[in-house]
Amino acid sequence: MFTFRAVVLWIHLAAIIVWVGGMIVVPFVAMPAVRRFAGEHLAPERAAALIETLVRRFQRFSRELFFTILLTGIFNLINAGWLTNFSYPSAYLQLVGAKFILFLTMGVNQAWYSLKLVPQGKTRTALWSALVNALLAAVVLYLGLKLRFG
Repeated sequence: MFTFRAVVLWIHLAAIIVWVGGMIVVPFVAMPAVRRFAGEHLAPERAAALIETLVRRFQRFSRELFFTILLTGIFNLINAGWLTNFSYPSAYLQLVGAKFILFLTMGVNQAWYSLKLVPQGKTRTALWSALVNALLAAVVLYLGLKLRFG
């Protein structure tokens, strides 16, 4: 049965899948393929412009996904409180706080990656930044499962 709560949860999870998947696919799959292709078929300045275009397009999409995840996450938290008369155990609130801080860290790191590192051609640092976000995503996913299933 479809409820508003179930639809919001589905949107939340779908946005997470696309956002985190993109954060992994763009730097570790798409960018190396584009670099290889561009290196063989394009002048260096055209190759750099192509890579920057790819990253900027994902950044625009990424920003929308970030705010979708944030808003649906807030809805899910309010909904969980509604079911328990807003009496959250302190351990639950600590997990929510940790998850929120890590999520914000991921957003800032993603913006730094897209707006500073890639345009400046700092490939090695950009890959480390992407790896950090992938690890943070795994931790945030774990915290989300812990919140949901205890």
